[in-house]
Amino acid sequence: MTMSAPDWVRSKAIKAPTLKALTERALADLVAMGGDVALVCGPISSGGLGDVDKNLDVFNATIASLRRSDPAVFDTLPFEAGILDLRNAWEADPAHAGKSFATALMSDFYRPICEHAALTHAYFIPGWEASFGSTLQRGMLIALKRRIIDLPADWSRTFRMH
Repeated sequence: MTMSAPDWVRSKAIKAPTLKALTERALADLVAMGGDVALVCGPISSGGLGDVDKNLDVFNATIASLRRSDPAVFDTLPFEAGILDLRNAWEADPAHAGKSFATALMSDFYRPICEHAALTHAYFIPGWEASFGSTLQRGMLIALKRRIIDLPADWSRTFRMH
């Protein structure tokens, strides 16, 4: 299924020809933030509000809101348009038939971010449990002994989305 990022995500997009190249850029951005960096985890393509655009709106508002009290929140949204483009190319390639892009995304992009020493904690958006990727991220973060913060169930009522 072809997916597309909303225009506001595409406007700040960071793209790369491969997941490895995208990961290298993300890690450079993470390192530039210094230490005690947080990751926001939650549903994008599965779970949440059931719509990629709406889930990305929640991510954007969550990152903005959290940065008021935790300025070192890593913004993965600039990478989402590139991720969606890579996913579409992956799914169109017959060599990947029957293989999950989500698994490659978790192992090749999110695992190196989660493993990096600069990342110390993660915020989980309500509804993360229904997301394949978020459940894998949580397992990785727990195994790495990162601090997990579950945002309250009514979290999305605390901010305005565009």
